Amino acid sequence: DIVRDFAADRVRGAKTDIDKAVRLFYAVRDEIRYDPYVLRFEAECFRASYTLSQKAGWCVQKGVLMTAVSRSAGLSARVGYADV
Repeated sequence: DIVRDFAADRVRGAKTDIDKAVRLFYAVRDEIRYDPYVLRFEAECFRASYTLSQKAGWCVQKGVLMTAVSRSAGLSARVGYADV
């Protein structure tokens, strides 16, 4: 699975859960381009695997991806949304 492979590659060698979380945060932040102009609302566009395969997404999509890779790495994670 693309999400599990992404997470496993990024946390390889991490000694603590904090190290895993930091590595995953930087991977999603730096390797997945933020693009607010890809606003599509089909259900498949909100899958972590979709965002990962596109290598781009907006904040909700990147949040879903971060949650999925965190869970895949054995970390407790959930999404949280807010109006800003």
